Amino acid sequence: MKSAQGREVPFAAMILLFVMFGHSMSFCDNAGISTSVCNFPQHKGSAVGLMKAMEGLTAAVINTVFYSFCSDQQLNYFPLWIAAITLGTGLFAVPMIAKTNGPIEEDEARVSWKFSILMVALLVYTAFCAVVVYFKAYVLPVAVVAVLLPLGLFLLTASGAPSARAATGRPLLQEQPLHSREISERPNVSAWEMLLKLDFYLLFLAFVAIQGAGLCLSNNFSQIVKAVSKNPAASSVGYLTVFSIFNTCGRIFIGFGSESLKARVNRPWFLAISATLMTLAFLLLHLGEALLAVSAALVGFALGGSFALQAVLVEEVFGPKEMPIKYSYIFCAPFIGSMVMSDLLAGFLYDMEAQKQGRAICLGARCFGVTFTVTATCNFLAALAILTVALRASHTYAILNPVLQERGVVSTEAHVERILRYVRLWTVTHDRWIRLSRTWAHLSVPEAAQVRNDMEGHQFSAPNAGAGEKREDGSEFRHGNRMRSVTVNLVATYQVCCNDFGYSETHAPRRVLTKLSKGVYNSNYDNAEHDYICRVGDKIVNPDGHTYEILERLGHGTFGQVLKCHHSGSSSHVALKIIKNKPAYFHQALVEVRILQMLNQELDPDDDKRIVRMLDFFVYRKHLCIAFELLSVNLYEVLKQNSFRGVSMALIRVLTDQLLKAMRCLREASVIHCDLKPENVLLSRWGGPFGPGGLHGGSFKRRNSRILIRV
Repeated sequence: MKSAQGREVPFAAMILLFVMFGHSMSFCDNAGISTSVCNFPQHKGSAVGLMKAMEGLTAAVINTVFYSFCSDQQLNYFPLWIAAITLGTGLFAVPMIAKTNGPIEEDEARVSWKFSILMVALLVYTAFCAVVVYFKAYVLPVAVVAVLLPLGLFLLTASGAPSARAATGRPLLQEQPLHSREISERPNVSAWEMLLKLDFYLLFLAFVAIQGAGLCLSNNFSQIVKAVSKNPAASSVGYLTVFSIFNTCGRIFIGFGSESLKARVNRPWFLAISATLMTLAFLLLHLGEALLAVSAALVGFALGGSFALQAVLVEEVFGPKEMPIKYSYIFCAPFIGSMVMSDLLAGFLYDMEAQKQGRAICLGARCFGVTFTVTATCNFLAALAILTVALRASHTYAILNPVLQERGVVSTEAHVERILRYVRLWTVTHDRWIRLSRTWAHLSVPEAAQVRNDMEGHQFSAPNAGAGEKREDGSEFRHGNRMRSVTVNLVATYQVCCNDFGYSETHAPRRVLTKLSKGVYNSNYDNAEHDYICRVGDKIVNPDGHTYEILERLGHGTFGQVLKCHHSGSSSHVALKIIKNKPAYFHQALVEVRILQMLNQELDPDDDKRIVRMLDFFVYRKHLCIAFELLSVNLYEVLKQNSFRGVSMALIRVLTDQLLKAMRCLREASVIHCDLKPENVLLSRWGGPFGPGGLHGGSFKRRNSRILIRV
């Protein structure tokens, strides 16, 4: 190779330059992908797919700009052009990345909308680049458009509404999982521990097969086209264009598609689809030139999809710990695959067949026939390896996607378990009917017919005889009162029919506590009124890993609902207030949190001013949750239970003394209670049926800033 001045470049210098180039490219790719996976935890598939797609378009953009200023006779300046544009891009982008780097804090729906706009814009930009390359429209206006169009996407970086972290100074907006085991049981191993896992080697070999096959086709496209068409003058430009376009589309659609469908399909299945498409493509290459374009499209799409999934799969299966090192390990797969399949396999067999034909260019199906068969077989085995990883990692994806777990479509194992459960249920039901039929043998014929009709029609008629009564022949009734047997004594009736029957409250269906139980907003976690849908037994997890198990609902109001929960950390019962998922209520509740913090920590640290104690606050699935001490009934309920005849003077003196202490504490804090009424004065659980309690609820108002809030 010659330099721009016409001098020969030493071979050793070329090796050094290529080493520097290869490492710098890997450094940039690793840094960008690893950062995107960490900064977009809920949209990492879309972010990686977008970045990989832009990588695929880089060559087209650089060539368009270069050939707009230079010709083929000036190719010696191409390395200088690459160096200049790389330096300029770095000087422009690095300061912006350093300034804006950090986890995304915008609303999830807004971020999803931005990524959708980016996907559409990127598809349009891909079509534009394909048209430019196909028609060789290398002119200055086209080059300017090719450079400026990606810069227009920076308009989407406008920030959304401020997050709760900015409002409270505490990292509140953390998506918490549905169950406490999601925090402790999700794999998050180090890079060295990952190397000891079977799943890593299954994924690594799968990527070697898929990406090695794709690079084998792209590296040998010219020879493959000539060999398959049996024409030494055949051109591969059109096929390469198809390959490049579908490669970019694969990165976009697989990246965005796996992110959009992650609540229904685990991500390894998309990689299995890529391996299947790669297998099909290399089998079609055996059919000749007619399907060469189809094979090029399938290989390009599958290869692009594998690059879009590579980093995301590693992060999800093995955890985000030491992510850059893990990604560098798995990114060795395309280099090893290219060397094995492209150089050692395809190159060796091609040269050997060319020597047999006595030509410099090998023609015919035998040139790459064995290569196509071996590559298709390797990708079929890769698909099986990926399916193995998908089944082994089903528990991990159940933790990552609790919606799947709730819908019962986590994995094939879940489907099998459901089928077995239905079989067991049918067996038990059939056995119960047999035992019931044996019981009917002890009844008279009219009574047995009556029981059968009542149970099949679900119309339970009044009994003809009570418990302990006798028939006309002197024998006692077997069941006595049938209505009572199928209602109050239903458990005992089942046990008569089936000796193995046992009832446990833990196996009872979870009762829905929220009035409107149909999911509408927030990934179907919220109802039409933006209340979080709660069920008995659900567990809410705070950032420290402590769980709040829902027991019952205490009340519901304008701002949200209050639940009685069991706190795992203290093994006590608390009142958990879940605010509606609406910005106005959310920010009002944050003001409530700040005032309660001030009252509890600064003005009433010893808990002798009768102010309700706030135990914890956090964000769970976009709902602000506030944990209070669990108190008993309010004063209004006390008066109501006493038929509104009032209470004793002794109790009035105690309540008045404690209320005045609480009001004095509010006065010292410059806070005015705007809704002091019997409903907002709660009694302590441990103070007896009418024991003294604390000041709770109502409305407070800052005397200095005049901010009306709800507590």
